[in-house]
Amino acid sequence: MPGAQLSWDQIEATQNAANNKAGPRFVPGRSIPVPSTVSPSLQTTIAAPYRVPAWDANPKDAADWKTLISTLGDETAAATRDMQEKLGVSMEPTVIDGVKVFTLTPKVIAPENQNRLLVNIHGGGFVYNPGVAGTQEPTSMAAYGGFKIISIDYRMPPDHPYPAGLDDCLKVWRATVETNDPKKLRQLRWCRYAACNDLAGQRRKPTATGCARCRNAMGGFDGNRRHL
Repeated sequence: MPGAQLSWDQIEATQNAANNKAGPRFVPGRSIPVPSTVSPSLQTTIAAPYRVPAWDANPKDAADWKTLISTLGDETAAATRDMQEKLGVSMEPTVIDGVKVFTLTPKVIAPENQNRLLVNIHGGGFVYNPGVAGTQEPTSMAAYGGFKIISIDYRMPPDHPYPAGLDDCLKVWRATVETNDPKKLRQLRWCRYAACNDLAGQRRKPTATGCARCRNAMGGFDGNRRHL
């Protein structure tokens, strides 16, 4: 990186010169080392090249879209299965009210969680991480939190455009509430703007219709914008 070979005095002088007028602020380029305080396997992961294509992919048609989702999903699924084996999390595919889900169970369920069940809407913006790929984050939650988790394998476009994925999530939640004590259930994703824009990893404000549907189905929000 350009600033990596400069002394501190040189960097200071360069940045003072670059930022001596009103306007955009400039910062020096820098090289961030791989931390030595983590395990060798995590060092390898951190040092790996960025995945391309990634979130900024722009498929030209439906076929290209499906190939993109499948390719990235296969990569993530392989890593997820390896994670489940190492962390001792079992995964069972099943169906709830016509919707495909995965039940993830850790080797040991914490005593305080024996009668609790978490429902996870996996990350991917309702367009990424189909199948096993969507169980990566709930695998960590199950292993380190000691919870039994239901992860929803919601439908996705281009074959199943919005609101198919959202409908699947609501169907699973409603069916789960009917067969379990609602007070012992939690939906894992947080909501910002008092809305469901964090569902499925989304970081954008959703439609008012989507927000209302989730809010009403899941019992409203508490003071921290979490589903009750």
